[in-house]
Amino acid sequence: MMTIAFVALVAVLAWREAEAYPRFWYDSDYLIANGYGPENGYDWSVFPERTCSNFPTKAYTGFYPAHQSPYTDSSIGMAFTLEDGSAVTSLCPGATHSVTLSFPNRRLALLTTEPSVTFTSPQPATTDCPGRLDLGDSVDSGVATSFASTFTVPCSASGSSVVFSVTSAGSAPLSARRWAQAAATLPVADAASAQCTAVSTACAPAAVDPAPAAEPSPSPAAEPSPAAEPSPAAEPSPAAEPSPAAEPSPAAEPSPAAEPSPAAEPASSPATSPEPAPSPSPAGEPQPEPAPESKPEPSPSPSPSPASSSSSPSPSTASKPSPSPARVASKPRVTTRRHPPPTRRPPPRRG
Repeated sequence: MMTIAFVALVAVLAWREAEAYPRFWYDSDYLIANGYGPENGYDWSVFPERTCSNFPTKAYTGFYPAHQSPYTDSSIGMAFTLEDGSAVTSLCPGATHSVTLSFPNRRLALLTTEPSVTFTSPQPATTDCPGRLDLGDSVDSGVATSFASTFTVPCSASGSSVVFSVTSAGSAPLSARRWAQAAATLPVADAASAQCTAVSTACAPAAVDPAPAAEPSPSPAAEPSPAAEPSPAAEPSPAAEPSPAAEPSPAAEPSPAAEPSPAAEPASSPATSPEPAPSPSPAGEPQPEPAPESKPEPSPSPSPSPASSSSSPSPSTASKPSPSPARVASKPRVTTRRHPPPTRRPPPRRG
């Protein structure tokens, strides 16, 4: 009978010890289900606003077993590595990392991150908090001196930093039940950096996306050439066409005015004109002196006869046949109407 009572007492104490597990702190439903809700007289003011990144910050003496105020435990170790095991002091977006926690004695632990990463092992405490881990799964058999887990950093954290916070407690001795805490802040490198592209390209497209925006920069920048089309404005060259105005050269055609050379022809034409010769028939008879009638004829004689035109010294008239038609009009009067009437009259008979 005594043996049965002792076993029952040990079982109760073991359950009471389990109340201090991480789940006891972050899962209020768990407390209510086990009779530790406010309606049961328990003071919940010691609990801060519970979120995925919060952790205990006060003593929990109203619950059994009691935990004293948290303290920073320098004996807690945190080591970060890449998937291949190489140690890192900064994180890369999209890459798989590992974190290993170590304690001087066996403990359970609550690990939270801010901003949240995504833990892939072991499974997160709740599906709605991928950046929180219940290390040891809130069971007495889960205590250990070290825990290892893997995680990835979201692409949105590129260029920022992540804070890892751990809260741990042991079951024995009683002094181990005080919250022991530690924290580490790791920078997150740019996803496009050499160290990150060498281990993961999961977030590289997001970092390279601005490159297409840079594509329009060369061609549109070169397109100001149309703006440089003021060359049409430089078309004052038509204005520089004063050359037509410089056509006074026709005015310089005083050569027609120089046609007084025909006027000089009368001086030579009488000398050269053989027109008096055609009246030799009445050589011995004084009556048929028609010569007086032909004297007024010299004025038409200056008209350029074929012989006189050839002897004319002025090359200007020879080169310009335009005036010659004016002189030719006077020829018919001289050659056709002057000599025939007097030369063909029969002489009068005498006696």
